[in-house]
Amino acid sequence: PLAPTLNGLFTRRVALSPHLPALRFSGGILTYRELDQYTNQLAVRLKKKGVAEESVIGVLADRSPEMVIAVLAVLKAGGAYVPLDPGYPEERLRYMLSDSGAKLLVTGPGLSVSGFSGEALEVNLSSLQAEPAETEPVRAHTEGGSLAYIIYTSGSTGTPKGVAVEHRQAVAFLSGMQRQFPLTEDDVIVLKSSFSFDASIWQLFWWMIPGASMYLLPPGWEKDPALMTEAFVNEGVTTAHFIPAMANSFLDQVEMETDEKRTSLAK
Repeated sequence: PLAPTLNGLFTRRVALSPHLPALRFSGGILTYRELDQYTNQLAVRLKKKGVAEESVIGVLADRSPEMVIAVLAVLKAGGAYVPLDPGYPEERLRYMLSDSGAKLLVTGPGLSVSGFSGEALEVNLSSLQAEPAETEPVRAHTEGGSLAYIIYTSGSTGTPKGVAVEHRQAVAFLSGMQRQFPLTEDDVIVLKSSFSFDASIWQLFWWMIPGASMYLLPPGWEKDPALMTEAFVNEGVTTAHFIPAMANSFLDQVEMETDEKRTSLAK
């Protein structure tokens, strides 16, 4: 692996390609340097709140720049994140926060979990953009064997169970993906899964290795093949992940499109 931690992969790429686009979303683009700046600002706040190595932090956010910033900031501060989908019932969210031992909850704008006894911190991209940049990078002393995140099972066969993953496990997986399916700086990965779903990990981090970028599909669009096809063409998406049923629906939609509206993924 090029780095022993997920945040190390990102920091390495920031140093190599600061001006390349890192994050694409409706309404804008953030370069690697800009994304690094905003994650540093939030990571400093987290460390002041006592976040240290393997501190477990809940992250409640829709698919958005705030979600990515929160995840990277938790990792930079040395903590481990628990992805919380705002679409889950509040009872389940409270259970996941309690079971994981999270004492701090980082949220996207306007989101909360009623009954959470810990502290909540809201992240807003506009507010971060208005703040002065951190002059010193945040350097977490996290090792490859440290905890990176805890993802909960669906609970379809009983109580949801938290699966703890170390940095070295995630980085080894991503490194294997890059060796098997090498991406370049010109590639665009789409994040269309919930970040509470384990398959989202390669969508959320793989692009950092080669200096590619990630496009955040707006929430809800993953259920509409027509909206996905349009977005993939407009954003130049080159890499996507589908479960078989949705892949078939997506390909059926592509067949109905004219050549100029047909995503390169289907060619």
